[in-house]
Amino acid sequence: MTATYWQNRRALLAGWRRALLMRRWRLLAVLLPAVMLLTSCGIFQQSGTTASTDFLMQTLPDDWTPMTEPANVNGFQEISIDGDEADEYLLFFYYDSQDGATNGPIGGIIYDGQDDTAIYDPDTVIPMPMQPLAFFVPYRLLPDWTTGKGQGYLGDKSVNWEVTPEDQITGFEAELVVQGIGTNGATTRLSLFRWLGPKNGYGVTYFQGSYSITMPDWTAGQDQRINTVVTLEAFNDRSKLCNQTYWTRQGTSAQFFASPSNITFCLDAIPAQPTYPEAVVLAWLKDQNPEFALTPDAQAELLLVVPNPPEQIVSLDYPGTATVTGTGNTTKSTMTVESTIVQGGVQRVVKWQLREVMAAEGGGTTRWRIELAE
Repeated sequence: MTATYWQNRRALLAGWRRALLMRRWRLLAVLLPAVMLLTSCGIFQQSGTTASTDFLMQTLPDDWTPMTEPANVNGFQEISIDGDEADEYLLFFYYDSQDGATNGPIGGIIYDGQDDTAIYDPDTVIPMPMQPLAFFVPYRLLPDWTTGKGQGYLGDKSVNWEVTPEDQITGFEAELVVQGIGTNGATTRLSLFRWLGPKNGYGVTYFQGSYSITMPDWTAGQDQRINTVVTLEAFNDRSKLCNQTYWTRQGTSAQFFASPSNITFCLDAIPAQPTYPEAVVLAWLKDQNPEFALTPDAQAELLLVVPNPPEQIVSLDYPGTATVTGTGNTTKSTMTVESTIVQGGVQRVVKWQLREVMAAEGGGTTRWRIELAE
């Protein structure tokens, strides 16, 4: 290649760079007055005006249906959990619905106002001027599939939300608390969001309980931190049993430690007269009530096998139907329930033999009582 060739090539590349730079400056010259006009009209202002939220609403996908009730989720809501002075805009919406319906799961998104609009041209090494406005960056809450997310969605029927403020003394960061209401009217999903920075957006700690979720040490509206979460996952069973898990926050972090799951009644109360045999066994394991033993002698024998309520009830297995023997007045109905329990740190399998007692003994209907454990 000749020197003239390389000179021409360098000149051509330099011309391309100048042309590209001029196009960028022309575009800026066209857009800047328009952007400044929008700013003066309130479109990009961080004040929660109707104009600004109307503008954001126009950017939503067609298949998102914004929530309209209750009032605290109607349209864009102003929040602030990213540590700067400007508010963010929070929106809840239904998605995966048909034709604008509101029967899909509930998602959420936050539009965060940011002001770092410096443009840098690496070809010319010329910094572009700062812009006199803020711009909005959308950050998905859920659904999302980035690192640390992908767990699910915010709610089925509705949502409630509030912000727990930052506490510089204890080191707690501000969190957005979103309770998802299920079709049963109870909280069945809980999402705790924290600001991770402009690159990663909002991280989440997510809980799901198909029957319910409770926060025993937390009261809504009191600026309290959620430190304990209890989830109840319902079984597809006849005695309305749930798997219960306690989650405990680790220090000031967003991490929660899960206790071993434990079988319990979904209503978290022992029935006065459990109907099915496995429910009778569970009721006895929880408080060792002699009423659920067939006789006082049977109660004494049961206490020899299981002297104290177990630390954990891992499983309850049972047949669907009872075993019936005899006829007439000699008819006997029995069932065997097998339990796996943890007692004294040791996992054990205990088999329970139950017998159905007549209505006269059971108080108007037949009842199941435990006659043997081994």
